[in-house]
Amino acid sequence: MDSLEASPRAGSRAAWIIPVLLLAMALLLNGARGLWAPDEGRYVAGALEMLRRHDFLGIFLNDDTAHFTKPPLTYWAIAASFVAFGKSEFAARLPNALAFVATALLLLPAGRLLAPRMPVMPMAVYGTLLLPFLAAGAITTDTLVTLWTTLAGVAFLHYEAGRRPRASAMLMWLAFGLAFLTKGPPALLSLLAFLAWLALRRDWRGLQGLVAGWGLPLFAVVGFGWYLLASARFPGLLEYFLDAEVAARAASGTFHRNSAWYMAIVIYVPTLLIGAMPWLPAWLALGRRSGYAPPLQAAPDRLLLAWIGLPLFVHVVAQSRLPLYLLPLFPPIAIWLARRFEPMVVRMSGRLAAGVFAGSCLLLLAVKLGIGLLSPVERDGRAAAMRLRAAAGEDVAEVVYVDVKPWWEVRFYLGAQVREGWVARRPDEPSYQPPRPLAGILAGRAGGMLLCAVRHSSVPEFERVVVVAGFRATRVGQDEWTAYYRVSAAADGAGSGS
Repeated sequence: MDSLEASPRAGSRAAWIIPVLLLAMALLLNGARGLWAPDEGRYVAGALEMLRRHDFLGIFLNDDTAHFTKPPLTYWAIAASFVAFGKSEFAARLPNALAFVATALLLLPAGRLLAPRMPVMPMAVYGTLLLPFLAAGAITTDTLVTLWTTLAGVAFLHYEAGRRPRASAMLMWLAFGLAFLTKGPPALLSLLAFLAWLALRRDWRGLQGLVAGWGLPLFAVVGFGWYLLASARFPGLLEYFLDAEVAARAASGTFHRNSAWYMAIVIYVPTLLIGAMPWLPAWLALGRRSGYAPPLQAAPDRLLLAWIGLPLFVHVVAQSRLPLYLLPLFPPIAIWLARRFEPMVVRMSGRLAAGVFAGSCLLLLAVKLGIGLLSPVERDGRAAAMRLRAAAGEDVAEVVYVDVKPWWEVRFYLGAQVREGWVARRPDEPSYQPPRPLAGILAGRAGGMLLCAVRHSSVPEFERVVVVAGFRATRVGQDEWTAYYRVSAAADGAGSGS
């Protein structure tokens, strides 16, 4: 690429101070709030089952329910953190916190290529964007996949600049393999952007060099190896991935992820504007002043816009939309914004620039503290587990959620097996191993006690199913959403109690 020119390193002190500050910010208060439903509890439950079973190929939510909505790398990372640091909310969120800092660090070599007068700018911008910082404190696949796609993107930038092209191409393919092992096909959207960039520029030699060598086989082994092993062990898994997790998520509203056309605007416009605070709104407010930013027709800017624009277009037209789907776009957004602000920051005094960065960090920490203090009760798994224990009046070994979304966080807080059952509201989202009817769960039990949390409107049907199955249900409490029942074998043939 004609304008990708490296320069001598600048801001060496900032190059290590900024990552240290970002690491402190990412770790601070990371264990203060409980696990949030539904995602955090589900990933943690899967990691705990891996450790209990000593099985890192299958993904299970309890002792008999396989769960394959995402590949295993996030579960592996959480399990490794538990082994190293013990079971805690802090350890569960640690992999994403480290991935956030590592992603910011990767933007330093990108800055040396694309913001040579202030190479730390992309790192500083990314580290103080609202969405990446907040996402680092949540347990999802998105922060980890952003790390891998950023590694791939930076490797591609170096490939384009002619910097050790063979090694850069191999690193890019390795990174995309890890991304695919983290989130599957959506992780490859930036790869499409890079290939399209080369094709539209008719850079056939560059395209050939990218796919030649050992990079593509390395991607296949890293990205597809687990899928092949898991598909051999779990019948129908490959078909489930292709039909449900790829086709249904992309082309239908089956998963109820904001499939209406206007939701692309409702979700993604605020995600970009608010998630990229304070930098994107500041740039939009200031406008393009003379000498304030490089011209948009520069080759690096066109590449960055392709890296942002093509994946964004796919997310807009797809029928499954959530804010964090856009998180992998924020590293190229940070580079793009850094190039806009670089001329102004170069003219600033060092103290003023440091003050702006420190102010942004303090603002982000205040938001993180506020979220921890104002944790919504309807999402707080720690509070849900305490309500359940209070209703049971004893240690809980097994919980069945009937016609309501399970609190998978209970697995973490109470050590109980958590199951999902139904009596009147059969779940309609595709899953590899769908929830069983309550009658089927009870039919496999020889005795013992379990606790059921039942949607209020389903209580009459629940009590009928329990009696027919030969069990006794004793109501032990309720909350705003559910009624709690202790279910045990009806030795005397008694029916349900209140």
